[in-house]
Amino acid sequence: MEDAGFEEMAPKDLLEAVEEERDISPASIAEAEAIFEDPELLLVITNDQVTDTQMQSIADMGASKGLPVIGLAELIPNERLGLPRLDDQQLGCPYGNS
Repeated sequence: MEDAGFEEMAPKDLLEAVEEERDISPASIAEAEAIFEDPELLLVITNDQVTDTQMQSIADMGASKGLPVIGLAELIPNERLGLPRLDDQQLGCPYGNS
């Protein structure tokens, strides 16, 4: 995603916990909650291969803030050709459609 120009804003400890398939610490969850207040946050990307209550809670937090929540997987099935098209309104772009 960084190659596409996106900045990773998730707490490092949260990412490591997800990667290592262990519980996310309460401190990392609190840090993630605070990030949802950042006006530069445009969307939430989740890993569809990691579906647990903690990650669902984080996705729900983003959705409750009006952020698009996009689930991606490492292997994209044939019927999914990539990211769904997001228009500028969904991304909160103040400049209208591009």
